[in-house]
Amino acid sequence: MSAREAFFADAAFGQRFCIVNRPSGQPRGLVLLVPPLLEELNKSRRMCALAAHALADAGLLVLRMDLHGCGDSSGDLADASWGTWIDDVERGAAWLRSQADGPLFIWAVRGGALLAGDWLARGGRCDGLMLWHPVLEGRRNLVQFLRLAAVAHWQ
Repeated sequence: MSAREAFFADAAFGQRFCIVNRPSGQPRGLVLLVPPLLEELNKSRRMCALAAHALADAGLLVLRMDLHGCGDSSGDLADASWGTWIDDVERGAAWLRSQADGPLFIWAVRGGALLAGDWLARGGRCDGLMLWHPVLEGRRNLVQFLRLAAVAHWQ
């Protein structure tokens, strides 16, 4: 049976809220969730939690981290930047590598796929990449978020 632990990790700008799902034995591999962005993060929490639990039951060490200015991490979204989010991905990967040996897999959901791809393009290293319903066009996704915000503003 896997175990779950929540904690705050120090980062360049405040702290990041993290949840780690640990397997019952020695991990066979490491998984970093690069979460969906903005409101999609909140809408996908349960699905990601269930998947992380299943991955840990399968012997993988899984880290879920709220990015700077998102979820329960410190900072305001207005202060967050793509660069700080790239740093968060790197910090998460480094934390996992400090916990156990084994291959590192990046699990990116929706807009997190754009972030993971940029992290890899900037020299990030992993042994495997899993994309769940990836956003392939950042501009189209941004327009969608702006429309939702405009509708919410007028309701």
